[in-house]
Amino acid sequence: MYKAVLVENDIELGKRILTALDSARILVTGALWLYAPQIEEWHLIIATPLVDQKGNRSAFMTVWHILKRYNLLDPAPLRRIFLVSSHDDLIATLRRAYGPPHFPSEFRLTAAYFGNLSIEDAYIYRLAPFQPHVK
Repeated sequence: MYKAVLVENDIELGKRILTALDSARILVTGALWLYAPQIEEWHLIIATPLVDQKGNRSAFMTVWHILKRYNLLDPAPLRRIFLVSSHDDLIATLRRAYGPPHFPSEFRLTAAYFGNLSIEDAYIYRLAPFQPHVK
């Protein structure tokens, strides 16, 4: 069976996207490439409180404008970028297992199982410490 490979260009693109979001002062509390074996594709998952504050559609439009400003729309696979809440179950699970101080920098994660959650392959950029909901 064929498995899509995460190439260095994708890893670098993810870094450029995170740099652009950081420069635009968008808080990113988790970011990773996650392999979706059902469709044999890699997805860039970005966790941000912007989703909780503005909703997914508005948060995505904000990110779209930032990617446009930094000339990242052409190389960025928009259909493969997913924004999630900072409190998303996947992000929370990874944060508990691999967040600071355990793994403070980028790393590859393969064949990981957490109850009913399994990760075949992932490249994790960051997992910020848990921050409670702010009203």
